[in-house]
Amino acid sequence: MVKKFKYLTMVLVGLMFLLLGQPVIAAEKEIVTPQSYDYMANSTSDIDSYDSNVTVTGITQTSSAVDKIVTTVYLEKETSSGGWTTVDSWTKTVYNTSYCKASGTKSVSSGYYRARCSHKVYEGNLVETNYSQSTKYKVN
Repeated sequence: MVKKFKYLTMVLVGLMFLLLGQPVIAAEKEIVTPQSYDYMANSTSDIDSYDSNVTVTGITQTSSAVDKIVTTVYLEKETSSGGWTTVDSWTKTVYNTSYCKASGTKSVSSGYYRARCSHKVYEGNLVETNYSQSTKYKVN
C-alpha cells in the first residue's frame, strides 16, 4: 500500500511540474526540461541609453552554424495602463553562421522602455523560435 501511494505521489508531482512548465525529475539525477532546442544556445535582449538616445540589442547564438538566423529586436514603451507599445524595430538576418546581432538606436521622450526580441533559427526543415526581453529602463 505504501509503495503504491509513493508511486502515485511521484506521478502526480511529475504531472504537476510538467503542466506548470518546470523541469521534471524523470529518473535519478536526470532532469528533463519541457522546452529544449537542437540548435538555439543563447538568446538575449538588452537596452541602454545615452541622454535621450536609446539603443536596443538582441543576440541569437546557436551551438553550431545553421542555415539561417533571424533576430528582430523591438523597442517598446510602457503605456499609462501598464501595457507596452512598439516604438520601432530592427531585424538582422544572417546565413551559415552561429551568431546574429540586431540593434537599433532611437531618440525618445521620457518614460519607461524595454527591449523585446524574437529569435528564429532555421536548419533544414527545422525552425526554432524563442523570445526574450530586457528589464524596463527609465529615460528622464
